[in-house]
Amino acid sequence: MERYDVLVIGAGPAGMTAALEAAKLNKRVLILDKNKKCGNKLYATGNGRCNVTNTVFNDRVYYEHTKEVLSLESAPDSFVRGYLEDLGVAVTEKNNYVYPLSMQASSVVWAYNDALKNLGVEVKCGFIVTDITKTKKGFSVSNGIQLINATKLILATGGLAAPNLGCANENWLTDTFKKLNIEYNSFEPALCPLFTRENLKEISGVRQRATATLIKNGEPIDEESGEIQFTDLGLSGIAIFNLSGEIREKAKYKVSLDYIQDLSVEKTREYLINYKETNGNRTVLAVLNSLIHDRTALYLLKVVGIDPKKPFSSLDQKSIDEIVSALKENCFEIQGKHDYTKSQSTLGGIKLDDIDLSTMKLTKQPDISVCGEIVDICGKCGGYNITWAMLSGYIAGRNI
Repeated sequence: MERYDVLVIGAGPAGMTAALEAAKLNKRVLILDKNKKCGNKLYATGNGRCNVTNTVFNDRVYYEHTKEVLSLESAPDSFVRGYLEDLGVAVTEKNNYVYPLSMQASSVVWAYNDALKNLGVEVKCGFIVTDITKTKKGFSVSNGIQLINATKLILATGGLAAPNLGCANENWLTDTFKKLNIEYNSFEPALCPLFTRENLKEISGVRQRATATLIKNGEPIDEESGEIQFTDLGLSGIAIFNLSGEIREKAKYKVSLDYIQDLSVEKTREYLINYKETNGNRTVLAVLNSLIHDRTALYLLKVVGIDPKKPFSSLDQKSIDEIVSALKENCFEIQGKHDYTKSQSTLGGIKLDDIDLSTMKLTKQPDISVCGEIVDICGKCGGYNITWAMLSGYIAGRNI
């Protein structure tokens, strides 16, 4: 029967980093992963370019827990850059997003694999863990055929997002948590599209720059700017993904889109009034097309009930005010979030109150360390979740 000093379950960035750091302490380390290869999900991140971190860190980049993350590392992006460069991965920055210089996720995965091999970390892929049992000497892990023993256990299974990429299984996670007496918050999708009450089929596929404000029970709670994508069922795009993580309880949610981000309501009104005087012979649709996508304009004019073919000069002040309102506060009633098949990350997981964040050990069971998405810390789009995975894995491995 095989015995290891450290057993890591999960070969994502958290698990691989933890394994490397434990191996540097001269521990015999084994990684188990259900997928056919290490870093399976990494290959798809950043549309295959692997957005590893971000140069912008503020109090909004991790839902509810940015202070906890920044308490561990004051410059997380520098940590990630340095770690990857030590592995032999050159990095580059574009609009605050940090990528491998090759713009290929394979650069990161291959470097991790080479480092694991060089440090003697053993890897068993295609190993589906069916049982974890606490023993007098540590832990016994089985796939129903093979039994593996280890003194220390690191859980780095990831979350439930993107099941097509080999994510964790919710029933397995909850059963494992209960068996090991680990406290956790319930899971739900994050970084995903939103369903709207409004039918948006006529503008499905349109990409429109806007500032999106999430409104909860009538009060604005968050704001994101960027490209909004309209779909048959609702709203998508990075700005919407980032807002989706704030939807965590039953409440009335709306998303208000401001399509004229550079002008206030009053300045937008003045612009249209001046336009009426100087180019009033143009149609209403043509005027709006000078500001926003033509299909978005047609949708808004249908909402306010104005004929797009009318000369703009024929509009009265009330009609102009209705157009201004539609341009600056186009509201959509949110009816829910897409499931894990469309999500990029997971809300919920092991409770922070039960983790010593300075070591990533469970306070009540210090033989178990946890890291990455299995912990109830979730970041917005932009490399923040890979950053957390690497940072938490680093801490878990160094303090094993």
